Amino acid sequence: MKFAIIIFLFAPSLFCQSLLEQDEKDLLRYIDDLCGDTWCESDSDYIFKTLQCDFKAQRCVMTFDILPWGMIRDKASCQRIEKQCVIEGLRGSDDLLTRKKPTGIEINREFYYRLGECVNKVSEQVYASSGTNRSN
Repeated sequence: MKFAIIIFLFAPSLFCQSLLEQDEKDLLRYIDDLCGDTWCESDSDYIFKTLQCDFKAQRCVMTFDILPWGMIRDKASCQRIEKQCVIEGLRGSDDLLTRKKPTGIEINREFYYRLGECVNKVSEQVYASSGTNRSN
């Protein structure tokens, strides 16, 4: 009986195939804080909305909005453009973050670089399709 209780208590962590809700919230906040000083420094604003992971499939999908500033096709831009980045090869939350005390979390460097490359690529595509150059 004790063995069954122990398995029950630890089963979620042993068989977790997705990112925990708190980890998702913490990562989204952390990415948003870092973004403005790094690869998000451009003529756009970004709103990071969800980070859904399927570790069995070894992938995470970041959903975010791009809010272009300035002129797009000779019109003032007030639009939100929803986009996604798919990051492959992620086997567990350790591939995304490290829990730190007392500060909270630290993002995995490789994940951060790969996400930044994707966000930049998607942003370039948004500006290219609008006929406007993106400045960094």
